[in-house]
Amino acid sequence: MFATAPGKAFAKERGWTGGTDSIFNFVQWLADNYPLKFRGDPIASWQRQAAKLRAQKDPHAALLHYHSFMTDTATIRETLMEAAVHVEGEIDAAIDRARGK
Repeated sequence: MFATAPGKAFAKERGWTGGTDSIFNFVQWLADNYPLKFRGDPIASWQRQAAKLRAQKDPHAALLHYHSFMTDTATIRETLMEAAVHVEGEIDAAIDRARGK
C-alpha cells in the first residue's frame, strides 16, 4: 500500500506526515492509528473449542456449540478471507509486472 500512489494518498488524507523515507515508520503509524482488532492468536482457543465439540455426545448440544463458534469467529474469518483476496491480487499484479504486462 505504501509504495503505491493510492496508498500514499490514503495515508496523507488520514494524517500521515512522515513522508516516504521509511516503510517502518509508516507501519508504526498504521499500528498507532489503526490498532488490530484481534491482538492475540485465536488458534489455541479454537483448538480447545474443536476438541470440546468432538467430545460432545449430544448432537443438539454439538450443533449449538458449532453455531456459537461460527458466530463468534465470523468477523475474523471474514477479515482473513478479505486479506487473502487482497494478497492474491497483489501476487497476481506482481506476476503481471514481472511478465511485462
